[in-house]
Amino acid sequence: MPPILFFTPDPPSALWQDKPQIARRLARRFTVVMVGPELHLPSLRSQHSAGHWRAADLRTPPLTRLDDTFYRFTWSPLAAATGTPLLGDWTAAARRRRWQSTLHRLTVDHSPSTNTHFRPLLWLFRPGMSHFIDEFDPQLVVYHVVDEYSAYPGLSEKQREMQRDLDQRLTARADLVFCTARSLVEERRELNPNTHYMPNAVDIRAFQRALTAATASPLAALPRPILGVVGGINAKLDLALLAAVAGRRPNWTIALVGPVSYGVSDDDLAALRRLPNAHFIGPVEHDQVPGVIAACDVCLIPYRLNEQTRHVNPLKVYEYLAGGKPVVATPLPELVQFGNTVRLASDAAGFVAAVEASLPEAADPLAQATRRALAAANTWDLRVARMIELVDDALARKTKA
Repeated sequence: MPPILFFTPDPPSALWQDKPQIARRLARRFTVVMVGPELHLPSLRSQHSAGHWRAADLRTPPLTRLDDTFYRFTWSPLAAATGTPLLGDWTAAARRRRWQSTLHRLTVDHSPSTNTHFRPLLWLFRPGMSHFIDEFDPQLVVYHVVDEYSAYPGLSEKQREMQRDLDQRLTARADLVFCTARSLVEERRELNPNTHYMPNAVDIRAFQRALTAATASPLAALPRPILGVVGGINAKLDLALLAAVAGRRPNWTIALVGPVSYGVSDDDLAALRRLPNAHFIGPVEHDQVPGVIAACDVCLIPYRLNEQTRHVNPLKVYEYLAGGKPVVATPLPELVQFGNTVRLASDAAGFVAAVEASLPEAADPLAQATRRALAAANTWDLRVARMIELVDDALARKTKA
């Protein structure tokens, strides 16, 4: 089987994130090389000035073995991509040599008795990654769409148009397209009939093990009931909605667990921080996430309703359900499928009513079992098994052709 070059912004250590979960399961069947974001000269300069990389990084080998058939590829800071013609030619050649070394190592590790030239399978997550197709002459290209990239906040209209164009080109060129939301499927199937709905999921067995092993939660000292938002605090969150809920019910605790990142309104953030019953816990270790969810009475997905979130299939809903927790969310299209198990509300009054209806169910064993059963029907094992079936079919079609 061809090795998979799996290009993703997430590191292998991101325990519950979708991409490492998928990559590790693919490695049960294929040799998988997880490849982080490309290095670019301008960003590399800013990283160096901020002390984010060291001279020792120059000696990092291209390939690190993480498990039997699972690897991480590391870009060299000396071969960062640049638009400068002369330097660009040199760095491009250096990058090719690094990849040749990587593919040779895979041959030595997994086909030592042959001189087989590996034509890899490419697994791409971003529209701007299509240039790798020309560089590697792959056997198969999978384009895995997890967002409407042109709807990201902060993009100019020109940048949005560029993202749409890149997305359409890669969609048409890929052998398989996987999309996490039905709306993403609908918009791409016209360009590529081999487009499939692949929503997010959860590693429920690992989640349950982590729950059993959980130690003291950072939420333990907070007054109950605790309404938890677990994950990145970014542009998708409606902080004004949370502030309105906290203001209407000052005896409820709103706990936000995760790093503050892109696109957050400073005014909304400051207004929420001023409320005595709103608590910003900050990021926690990956293995603490199940214990944090277990400490909540109700878990929230208070996303804004806009073009970006219209296409979002929230990973956290599966984690919340795996923890047996009631879930209250804004009416995202991808959450309608959960029926009454996930209560939807679009304003503060509706959110308060939905939480009040959910609180009596928080400790109900039957309700907890129902939620966990729904999570168990949406596992990464099931998702990736289906992905592998489709990859096998696509490889067979190409072989016959």
